Amino acid sequence: MAGLEWEDWFEREEFIGQISDIRVQNLQVEREVVQKRTFTRWMNLHLEKCNPPIEVHDLFRDIRDGKILMALLEELSGCRLTHPYRRLLCRYALCVPRHS
Repeated sequence: MAGLEWEDWFEREEFIGQISDIRVQNLQVEREVVQKRTFTRWMNLHLEKCNPPIEVHDLFRDIRDGKILMALLEELSGCRLTHPYRRLLCRYALCVPRHS
């Protein structure tokens, strides 16, 4: 009888551990979503001051070519970048991992 009790206990502990792992994974995904949304809002707050105003809808897709990041740097620094990024062809894209 004691052996069955230990087996039940171990199975229950293993199940609880699996539930904990799933909960941690869900929290990590939730945190990433919140961070992405927060950073997107922060960027849009600054980019709305550009002329013309710029809006980021999908953070990872919209910043790939670097133009929006350069506009953000111009806005934050108050300096005009010497590189005419608005006339560049989209030949190069940043390697941004897809999380969504």
